[in-house]
Amino acid sequence: MLLPNVDVKRMMGPANAVAVGVMVAASFEIVAEGREDGGLAHLLLPLGMLLGAAFSRSSKRWLERFGDLSFADLRGADAQKALLTVGIMCLHTVGEGMGMGVSFSGPKGWYDGLFICTALGIHNIPEGLAVAAVMFARGSSLRHAAFWATVHALPQPVLAVVGYSLLHYCVRLMPLAMGFGAGSMLWLVFGELVPDALEESDAASIATIATASAAGLQLIHLAAEILFQDSRAGGAAGGA
Repeated sequence: MLLPNVDVKRMMGPANAVAVGVMVAASFEIVAEGREDGGLAHLLLPLGMLLGAAFSRSSKRWLERFGDLSFADLRGADAQKALLTVGIMCLHTVGEGMGMGVSFSGPKGWYDGLFICTALGIHNIPEGLAVAAVMFARGSSLRHAAFWATVHALPQPVLAVVGYSLLHYCVRLMPLAMGFGAGSMLWLVFGELVPDALEESDAASIATIATASAAGLQLIHLAAEILFQDSRAGGAAGGA
């Protein structure tokens, strides 16, 4: 059931703009993290981005073969775009989940792992909002939008175990996986969400909302870093 007294058509542009801002900011954040590894990462990261963009494009074409596709409570083109969004956001958690597991393997494993898990947990809130916004903008019910906004991040804990267990291989593949997630999200943003948003709202409004949502994501990430640094400083002082 949709929220009462809400014009879904009018909300489509702003909702897509929120998703645009969050996904672009998240993509740049992923790329920045992937570049920190240096060495081979400088080649694997752009390769992963190209593969991610190619995957998104081919996935869209594949979904278009199913004209009357049904997903959640959506059908047709709306269902295709919602499913593509959920699938891509789910796939981009591959790099994040592997990063969780790898972070527990360092010299300060517990503290570094706790920081990464806390940061990603908070980071998943606006990403879930992006998924919900895309679905809600296309007429999905609040219940279905909230469900898929939650489910999209479930691969993370599973892949964290994989990352910890297969540390040697996952460290090498992380830049590729992170680039893949960033590239697939950026293609979705510029290939689907921006054109859809511009159909329902003017460019100035879309740019303002997207910038605000991107800034909000950065503030959340910064708050997570400050919170963890304070707790780590307290733990180090207690240990001394």
